[in-house]
Amino acid sequence: LARRLIDLSRYAQAASLYETGAAKTTGDKAWYLIQAGRNRISEGNRTKAVGDFNAVASGYSGSPGADEAVFSLATISEDSGDFKKARSLYSRLAADYPFSPYLGLALLGDARAAFKTGDFKSAGAAFEALSSNPASAQHADEILFYRAETLRFQLKNKEASKLYTQLCDQYPESRFVNDSLNRLLFFEDTADADSIQVQA
Repeated sequence: LARRLIDLSRYAQAASLYETGAAKTTGDKAWYLIQAGRNRISEGNRTKAVGDFNAVASGYSGSPGADEAVFSLATISEDSGDFKKARSLYSRLAADYPFSPYLGLALLGDARAAFKTGDFKSAGAAFEALSSNPASAQHADEILFYRAETLRFQLKNKEASKLYTQLCDQYPESRFVNDSLNRLLFFEDTADADSIQVQA
């Protein structure tokens, strides 16, 4: 029945069914709660999703799928602007679930959250480490972009320009190309303005 509801995009009702299943089962409730949390996300109800995922992360941390619950809580925290909490959860996932399929995304999320707090030096070091981490290889374009961004915010425009250019050359289809090109154009305009001032 829950699957049929999902096929009809009736996510709230599907989530309620899974939550009822979790309440009634005498076994591991984690599977039901994770399904419920997924459907709460699809419904757009992050508050209830947090409740479902928290129940797994706190009460069933050894169950299959618990890493997904922790990762989901981290992404919800990051999206809501609570970067300190997001970093704590991403770090927890990396420490408690080192073989999780979410590990690469968690390491990336932690570095990104550090960047968003304004800790550009730490973020830069984290992105630099990620650039040689096989677990994050599929996110190489995003890593390269944020490496450039951390340099830009530290006023290291020359070094940043090299990385923006590298991103555009190596990943022309990346969603970060437009922003990278805009940064490069800004650097060029700024350099031209500085040159005019020097000549004057």
